[in-house]
Amino acid sequence: MVHTPLRALVQAGLAGQRLPLLSPDLVARARQHRLGGWIWSQCQAGLGAPAAAEATLLAGDWAVNFAGHLRRAEVFARHWPATAPPPLVFKGADAAEALYGDPGARAAADLDVLVPGGALLRLCRHFESRGAETLVPRYERLPHEPPYNLGLLLDGLLVELHRSAQPEHRGRVDAEALLSRGQPRALGGVPALAPSRIDRVLLWVANQAKDGFAGDLASLVDLVLALRLLHHDDRPTLTHRLASARLGHAFGLAVTRLHHLGLGEAWPAPSPLTRLVAHGLPDPTHRTRERISQYQWARLLTAPPAVVLATARRWPARLAAAWSAKHRPTL
Repeated sequence: MVHTPLRALVQAGLAGQRLPLLSPDLVARARQHRLGGWIWSQCQAGLGAPAAAEATLLAGDWAVNFAGHLRRAEVFARHWPATAPPPLVFKGADAAEALYGDPGARAAADLDVLVPGGALLRLCRHFESRGAETLVPRYERLPHEPPYNLGLLLDGLLVELHRSAQPEHRGRVDAEALLSRGQPRALGGVPALAPSRIDRVLLWVANQAKDGFAGDLASLVDLVLALRLLHHDDRPTLTHRLASARLGHAFGLAVTRLHHLGLGEAWPAPSPLTRLVAHGLPDPTHRTRERISQYQWARLLTAPPAVVLATARRWPARLAAAWSAKHRPTL
């Protein structure tokens, strides 16, 4: 069941209306969804008046977000090689500026950049020469697939270098096309690229499908803001790119979630089948053990057939191991 006060808060914030009473419980729930900085930004615009204790927490979230954004820009500017092609900055660092217009309103934990596939290992070696620690990839991929991104800890910041937007078996997002359509921008004074307004939605869907729609409400606010940037004649192009990347079904699930929260009025209601499948996804307004336990099931709902088959083949062994562990005799 959707948490009604939390839904009302998000609806009011996105509509530019006065926020509901910011009770301690509501503020605590919103902060679990990384919305503290966004709410404080709304309050600074005169749309909310939290009590002193809640104002301190929300202002603190905003300050942490803003400082984190400046930190990512500073590390990028200091270490990005001048001879490397401009990377496409996406996800948190892009959303903070392009969607919110206020880096303090958007929480982010790392820096995600898309680079040409041939430059990935070369950039990785460059950062390693500057003291970066390369992390072992732990995301889902099939045995024959090379890593689609590499994570590096650089000056305490996680930098993820992507050669594609998602694992190859998850979709067919054309990374080179994304780079060619990128819009010039700067990060920390260094030339970079931002996704086009259509590609920003495409990248959001790819990321959510990869993670089985286990995101929080902040991710759905990202989607609403990204959709608002689209022109009406962008929709056929978006539909074509989603279909080409095998992400049309995933986008339908995303729109279903927006309708469920009362945020998808500008988009047609998805088909009954899509709405039925969406019931198997985690409730975006709850961050509970039950929601986390739905994660693997949700990933199957958004996975291509090859992943479903590979997972199904492992089920008998997993069930046997779980049964054995549960019924192991104790001494």
